[in-house]
Amino acid sequence: MNKYYPLDKLFHIDSDNHEKEYLNRWSQLSAYKTDIHVTPIKKGVFAKETVPLFLVNIPDLAEINEEIIENSNKITLLKNQLPTVSQDDFYSKLLINEIQSTNEVENVRSTKKEISDVLEDIKHQKFDQNTIAGKRFIGLTKLYYFLEQEGEINKVEDIRAIYDELVDPEIKEEDKLDGDIFRKDSVSVDSSGIEIHKGVMSEARIISMLGQMITFVNNEKMPYLYKLMFAHYLFEYIHPFYDGNGRMGRYIVCKSLSKKLDKFSAVTFSYIVNRHKNKYYKAFTQASNPLNKGELTFFVKDMLEMIQEGQEQVITILEENIQKIDRISQNIDRLNLKDFGNQALFILSQSAIFQPQESRITVNNLAEVLNCERRKVLNALSPIDNKLVKVKAKPLIYTLSDELLDFLLD
Repeated sequence: MNKYYPLDKLFHIDSDNHEKEYLNRWSQLSAYKTDIHVTPIKKGVFAKETVPLFLVNIPDLAEINEEIIENSNKITLLKNQLPTVSQDDFYSKLLINEIQSTNEVENVRSTKKEISDVLEDIKHQKFDQNTIAGKRFIGLTKLYYFLEQEGEINKVEDIRAIYDELVDPEIKEEDKLDGDIFRKDSVSVDSSGIEIHKGVMSEARIISMLGQMITFVNNEKMPYLYKLMFAHYLFEYIHPFYDGNGRMGRYIVCKSLSKKLDKFSAVTFSYIVNRHKNKYYKAFTQASNPLNKGELTFFVKDMLEMIQEGQEQVITILEENIQKIDRISQNIDRLNLKDFGNQALFILSQSAIFQPQESRITVNNLAEVLNCERRKVLNALSPIDNKLVKVKAKPLIYTLSDELLDFLLD
């Protein structure tokens, strides 16, 4: 049989050879085997025995892994062709999409404007709690914004610390943690009234398995992206919290990706998951099927395909917008603006291309970037006043009219 099937499908094709094929896969030189055991489950019924997790480094998997690394290098090269302001604006746009998407996967309502407002506060008000008191998703947004600066996950207490800032403020009172670090009672996941997963019991077991997960990621000799997706499966299998496990798991993926890939690649995972919820949840269900005997080959492949899709979208957008920026740069001179005019309009154009309207650059921020007084910015833009649109009065935000943007992109 040439095609590499999941073991559960192979069982239905050739049940007589199911066990033989499992043993063959487990013993292959290309197999990555672990001593981390889980109890498979199907439709609420647990298997009688635990199985060790493993994967086989099939050609398809190795190819995707290589393509993701190549894509990350390409994104870095494209990003560096953009002005710094455009890089920051585009990252903020991706960040807002990512934060909103990780909420939507868990049916937590949030708007782009809501997240954008918090993000701007964090950027410019240094997250002073007095100025952003009462706003939602402060911790969530802060953690994502400072993704590359946050500390490492070296012990289970680090996971609890992330939870406290990331999702705890949004958790209902009845779902608050009651253990020393994590939950002490049972929790399960239902789908259409059927229990499809039950989190690990007890708290001591949760702590032990999370410790195994951290040690595995930090020490196991396996391609990093494989280890990361192994750990993602394991985290959701353990389910250490009553609520917020999904958002926590995806944030940890995002944070971990930023260590090995460019940050643009890192902050697209939840966005793509939100577009492919069925594929995402099906991957967990299939990996937990007793007939698959702990093989995570296809789970890892599905997760890496989502990362790859997110990267390909980023590459397409960057290539298109670099062309736009080049055309704008050439056409701005035709307006013959004086002093700071050309520079100010170039920055406003970048904001118009890379930022959603609610988070366009303010006149005050524009003055900061140009290192001049606000009055000088307004004076420099006054010849094209009639071609600018006021988005907001406080703080003052201008953007380009469609007519002006079309002229610059001509």
